[in-house]
Amino acid sequence: MSSKVFSDVKVYPVKSSGAGKLRANGSVMVANTVIVKFSVMDGKNGLFVSVPSQQYKDKTGKTAYNRHYYFPNKELMDELQTLVIDQYKNGSGGKSSGNQKNLGEENQDDSVDNIPF
Repeated sequence: MSSKVFSDVKVYPVKSSGAGKLRANGSVMVANTVIVKFSVMDGKNGLFVSVPSQQYKDKTGKTAYNRHYYFPNKELMDELQTLVIDQYKNGSGGKSSGNQKNLGEENQDDSVDNIPF
C-alpha cells in the first residue's frame, strides 16, 4: 500500500515474554513533517495501533485517556492501522515501507535556515 501522508514506517516487534498485550513499537513520518511514535497492541478484537496518550480520571472517577494527537478523519487512522499492522505481520520490523529514505539519511546540505517556521 502506497501512502501520500505516511512514509518511513518502522515497526520493531517486542519479545512476547513479559510484554503483556504489547506486540511492537515503531514510528512513522507524517506528511514528511513530523515523526509519530506508536505501539502495536493485541486487544480483544485483534491487533490495533495505539498512539501516545495521557491517563486521567474523568468526572465520574472512571479511567480515561487523552491522546497526544489526533487524525483529522477515520480514513487516515485506518490507513495508518493497515500500513503498520501489515508491516508487523509481514515481519519487516525496522524497515521502511515503500521507497522512502530512512531517517538519518537526510540531505547533509540541509541547514536550519531552510526550516519554514
